[in-house]
Amino acid sequence: MKKALIVILILLILTCFAVTFIYIVVLGSGHALFKGTNGAFLFVISILILPIIVIYRTLNREKPNSYNPEVSDIWNRFDALIHSLENRSEQQIVKELRHSRRFANSLPDGWFGFLKSFNQAIEKYQCKLTSTELLDAEDIVCRIENIINRANS
Repeated sequence: MKKALIVILILLILTCFAVTFIYIVVLGSGHALFKGTNGAFLFVISILILPIIVIYRTLNREKPNSYNPEVSDIWNRFDALIHSLENRSEQQIVKELRHSRRFANSLPDGWFGFLKSFNQAIEKYQCKLTSTELLDAEDIVCRIENIINRANS
């Protein structure tokens, strides 16, 4: 998360420099579009709007995992497991499983952290899970182990 904030800060600084450059070049050239307008007002608006657009686009980028069908299938199964548990009002299990998802970042270490946390939650509440939910959890674990093994080989 800290790296993302640093990137956003750098992008904001670069955006400010770009807007300043455009302001100087366009207004300095006396472009007809800006004649008779308050240049300072346009400059301030540009400084406020462009960084917001950059932050919005940076934070709303699609995750790389969304293009990987195998990973998408894992998350679909995970969501189905969560939905099944929510239907049975097993909110504590849902809470712990959702917490485990926070570790997943598409890197081997993230997958390993997710797998460890996911397994702990499943083992802790194994007696409360239906046989179908246990099979789904085992399938998720197997698929993630395959991803980790491929990444480490």
